[in-house]
Amino acid sequence: MLYSTLNYKNEYGGGSSQSFTKQTIEGREYNIADYGPDESWGPKYDGTPYLPWYAFDKKFLADHYLKPVPWQAPKNDVDKFFRTGVSINNSVSITFSFRYQSTFLCRK
Repeated sequence: MLYSTLNYKNEYGGGSSQSFTKQTIEGREYNIADYGPDESWGPKYDGTPYLPWYAFDKKFLADHYLKPVPWQAPKNDVDKFFRTGVSINNSVSITFSFRYQSTFLCRK
């Protein structure tokens, strides 16, 4: 069970450089985020247009292919992923008896 999380910063994105990699694709220059290093020293979240990891799949995500999006902090970060769950357990039991017989019904 996760009791607490660290205070995460939401000012800079992932990567090890504070600038995007520039890449020319089909005659147009795009900003590309560096997803290689697992660090939070990347570019500052300021809305700069960049190509996310899912913008390169022409076959399955054609609507997002080469479509830049703003570089911004995620709306649902790790603190939204780990939330306290709810468990509900209901049961019903009925017992009745006669002179020479008894019956017990149980439903969980």
